[in-house]
Amino acid sequence: MRITTATLVALSLTLVGCGADGVDGTNGVDGTNGVDGTNGVDGTNGADGVDGLCADAVPLEITGLSGLSSDPLDAFFPSETVTVLHNGDAADIDFAVAGFGIDYAWNGDSFVMTPSTEMVSSQVIVATDGCSTATYEFSVQAIEGEVHINVVNVGSPLNGFRMGVSGEDEDDYWTNDLPLQEQSGYDSNVAGVYSFDLWVDGVVEATTPTFELRPERFYTLAVYDDGGAVAYLLLEDDLTEPTDGMATTRFINLHSVYPVFDVLEDGAPLASNLIYGTASAYTELAVDDLHSFGLDTDGDLTAEFSFDDIDIDLGYYNYPANVFFTGGEISTSMLFTYPNEDYESFVRLLDIPEPATSVQATSAPALLIPDSDTTGISDTIAITGCTTVGGLTVALDISHTWRGDLEVEITSPDGTTVMLSDNEGGSTDDIVGDFKLDGSGSLTSYEDMLALYGDTANGDWTLTVRDNSSWADGTLNSWTLDVGCQ
Repeated sequence: MRITTATLVALSLTLVGCGADGVDGTNGVDGTNGVDGTNGVDGTNGADGVDGLCADAVPLEITGLSGLSSDPLDAFFPSETVTVLHNGDAADIDFAVAGFGIDYAWNGDSFVMTPSTEMVSSQVIVATDGCSTATYEFSVQAIEGEVHINVVNVGSPLNGFRMGVSGEDEDDYWTNDLPLQEQSGYDSNVAGVYSFDLWVDGVVEATTPTFELRPERFYTLAVYDDGGAVAYLLLEDDLTEPTDGMATTRFINLHSVYPVFDVLEDGAPLASNLIYGTASAYTELAVDDLHSFGLDTDGDLTAEFSFDDIDIDLGYYNYPANVFFTGGEISTSMLFTYPNEDYESFVRLLDIPEPATSVQATSAPALLIPDSDTTGISDTIAITGCTTVGGLTVALDISHTWRGDLEVEITSPDGTTVMLSDNEGGSTDDIVGDFKLDGSGSLTSYEDMLALYGDTANGDWTLTVRDNSSWADGTLNSWTLDVGCQ
């Protein structure tokens, strides 16, 4: 038998597989324990007990209210500020109120109340400082009522208007049509916070600011002209009964030229330093006497304007008289109003007297006015011997077959220019007549000639004429200046 190497290997493998199992090894040694962790941080101490914190505290006490009126509050309007009187520190106190019908706005230990309805109610203030609680009970009455308002069209740019609540229809008006220097008389309406629209021929031409019109008050609303804009002054009227034989009167400065003046009677001030847009305090004037009022515009206790033989009346139900002073450079009006429908407005107009002296000069240049010439022609008159313009008349003689083509303007030595005619008159022939400073001339100036009042009179005055069309010729024949000297 041949034994090969492969057979030997197989035999050897067979012999090994038939041996006994080996012995298990022993377990390894256990490791040592780890180091113990550090102790946790101690907790904070608990808060002191209530008894300990407030042991020495003085109990909170409310002793009263400061600023609380005994009169009823106006529903929907904030009250005056009321302060809680107490023995604590306001910064440490929380305040609350138990009650109905009042909205509170707190500021520390003070509050303002706004009644949300008409009512009589008990209100309880509850206050706590963390140690003790205090309460205070008080009573509040709030009323809804009517407001009475008299509207005066003192001299607004609106010749007439109808006034109603803003956003409402014109038919829901508070006043009928109100011409210049007329009043509506007191009209009663629901009190509240309002602005008003002013209607002219079905169109809203102006809107007032928002006014607070409180119940059971009487107001005069003056509508006036402030530099061409519609302006408003709301005055609360005092209906306190005057002394027997006397009438309650106050003065209001709505004069566009004099921002401050004094109102005099017999040289003594009835109202001093009366500022534009304000009213004086009330004064009592004798009913049976005729009064003479003066306006002192420069503080020398001498009147520049006088109103003589004025009869003061008590007015209806002793309503007070409001006296409005208004006007322009050469006129001043005094508007007496008793705010009711039974007394007509009393109006006095006073023109500044004609200047004592005047200077007159004429030029006859016979200048052809070129067609379609934006430069036009100019002519000059020199005035001497007159310092300041107190009056002015400009007389023109211009030939033209279509006067609506012409622009005519005059310029003072100070450089003030006023447009006398601005393409006015259409196909009418010629411009012949005079323009006067106070508007009383035979021709009406396109721009207000009052701008020339007070200008330097001495020097060169220039008249300029322009023809804006090419269809008709014209000639500046002559013109005359008559300057009143101040």
